[in-house]
Amino acid sequence: MRKALPQPEDAIPHQFFTAISYLIPRLSILSEETCGLNVVEMLVLLHLSASGKRDEYDRPTVLRNDLTKLLGRGGLLGDRGFANPSVTKLLEALQRKKFVHRRLLDSDERNKIFGNAGGKKFKFTVSLTPEGSETILAFRRVLGEKYLYWYANQKTFIRAGLEQLKKKGLPFVEHLIEEQKRIAREKLTHGSADDEHEDEDTDGHCE
Repeated sequence: MRKALPQPEDAIPHQFFTAISYLIPRLSILSEETCGLNVVEMLVLLHLSASGKRDEYDRPTVLRNDLTKLLGRGGLLGDRGFANPSVTKLLEALQRKKFVHRRLLDSDERNKIFGNAGGKKFKFTVSLTPEGSETILAFRRVLGEKYLYWYANQKTFIRAGLEQLKKKGLPFVEHLIEEQKRIAREKLTHGSADDEHEDEDTDGHCE
């Protein structure tokens, strides 16, 4: 007899949500103490690092419009996402700290980096600066140090379980990353008609 599928609320064990509820506040505190950034600002830097296309200065770069959709309502933060002016303030704060650089590309510059992605009319970009990359590295270093300290104080069976989790979980994570890269390549090749109706960056401070 075929086993019944679990109810949606039981599909992911509740312990995962409990772990996340403990982890996120601690990551936020660590980001504040280490880098002076709240968790959303750190996520922006991490997103730029992971998803950005390299510009002529070898900086990871994304379209401002794509970042607005990620942070806006319905994006990463759901209904609690940012309105466009709030995204602008967030990016202004990161630029003042020299972690990102915003600018308006001409058509040739835009096509060299993004091709057809996101609709050709969108030319405002956000780049991760070397200072931003160093900040990510500092955060990862401190996070790694704290993990290693915690790991060294765990019982043998817990350490063994963690090693098995990394061994089995890494291929799955790598698959998810490759899937996201594939989606990004398709977007780069075909563009997105939906983006043509999005508002452009209007903060007026790009350099």
